[in-house]
Amino acid sequence: MDNNLLQIVNDNFGIKADNIKLISNHSGSIAYLIVSKCGKYVLKKTGHNGHRESGGLLTEYLCNNGIRVAKLFRTVNDEFAFCDNHYQYTLQEFIDGEQIPLNSAPDWFMQKYVKTLGEIQNVLKNYKLAPLAYYGWPRWLLSKTPIVDSEKAIGEKIDKAKKSSDFTLAAALNERMRHIRRVSAFDIDIDKLSHTNSHGDYYLNQIIVKEKELVVIDWDSGGHVPACFEVMMAFTYADPICKSGVIDVTRFEPFLAKYLNYTALSSYDIRMMPYFTYLYLCFCGFTPPYDNLPTDYLQIAKLSDNLMNWLHDNVDNFSVELSAKFEQKRRN
Repeated sequence: MDNNLLQIVNDNFGIKADNIKLISNHSGSIAYLIVSKCGKYVLKKTGHNGHRESGGLLTEYLCNNGIRVAKLFRTVNDEFAFCDNHYQYTLQEFIDGEQIPLNSAPDWFMQKYVKTLGEIQNVLKNYKLAPLAYYGWPRWLLSKTPIVDSEKAIGEKIDKAKKSSDFTLAAALNERMRHIRRVSAFDIDIDKLSHTNSHGDYYLNQIIVKEKELVVIDWDSGGHVPACFEVMMAFTYADPICKSGVIDVTRFEPFLAKYLNYTALSSYDIRMMPYFTYLYLCFCGFTPPYDNLPTDYLQIAKLSDNLMNWLHDNVDNFSVELSAKFEQKRRN
């Protein structure tokens, strides 16, 4: 047991912990289960990112407006986060429930899942985000920077893999290079996309099911995001058919239609939706090799590869078909 963490929890939250257990450790974020006589909590330890209060203020606002989320607790100094030795700590409510495995969501869940996303965005319409809660990654993603940087980095990895005769890795990296060249031709105007205040990373691993109610956790990425991105990513991580990489427009259409009851999307949003998603998968996910990824992240990496492979050949047709369906709905 880490006595230093026990002391940190006691000093900063006034909670005398009886036990601490490591839950996860990846991508610069470490989570611990804290057990005490007064309950269970999740302690998150991350690099100091400057977003100290934004997640706590966001969850507090959502709780006060009827959205079920995992609350963040204030410290003895009435703050939602504190720093110690260059690390930032937050204490989150532990939700005792179940998670739906990736790409295995039943129909009842899909309905609640998209409804919850819409309700979150509807509640947050008039919420004033903390200045540091706005993430500039969408504008970065649509710049040439990720293309140039990734081509260089992956090219160097390919050379290294070939020199060490790791031809399996070289083939996987060449496949990623194929996707980079495909998306480099996309022309998306970030200022023409509809943006909304939202979770920022809304997918199955951020949802706890408790008595068939959905509780949304981990609000570190909460900010102002392209609406078309979050709804499509939510679908692709949950829909069983998407596991193979295929995005079935007949399954996505009713999911999107339900979402549109809460958040408006323009014709441009719907047309650009699969292109933006393809870009995101290409530059904001995992890059081979995947050897050291834990199981849940490995599943995401493989899903992303499958989706990119399908989008490479089908993104244009999917965009046209989806746009046609919703233009017809608007006319009717």
